[in-house]
Amino acid sequence: MKNTLSAFGIFLFIAAAIVMLFSGCEAPVEQPSAINWINVGSSGAPVFQNGWANYNPTMQGLAFGIDSQGFLHIVGSITDLNTVSTTTQAVFSLPEEYRPAISQYTAVTGYSSTLAYIDITVSILSTGNFIIASSAGPYIVYVGHLIVKLD
Repeated sequence: MKNTLSAFGIFLFIAAAIVMLFSGCEAPVEQPSAINWINVGSSGAPVFQNGWANYNPTMQGLAFGIDSQGFLHIVGSITDLNTVSTTTQAVFSLPEEYRPAISQYTAVTGYSSTLAYIDITVSILSTGNFIIASSAGPYIVYVGHLIVKLD
């Protein structure tokens, strides 16, 4: 399986590293291409749940991997094929060795089914569930490049 990362994904990785530097966090030094990416929904990888899928085949699909410093990286864009009005749903479940010791939460951007901009909360739980939550029912979610410390 060939793992690729778009120029947009590399840009997001650099932006995340800059934010981490200015916030006092230690930024991972590995380039995204050095990570062994696992593409959600591909053969042998975790499956999408609750009607979620990769957004567009020309864009980076949802993928994750761990760098040599022990940071979990999650990238990509996804869509909710159900387009429900509100949602708090598991998108997929991380394998045990990829789960953070403490649940992590962050905000990302997305669009509703009417393509209105909405705020979305991503929860990466210690149980492995990767959860999307929004009061507006996300249709497209840009996960970007999330970096999570595992221990």
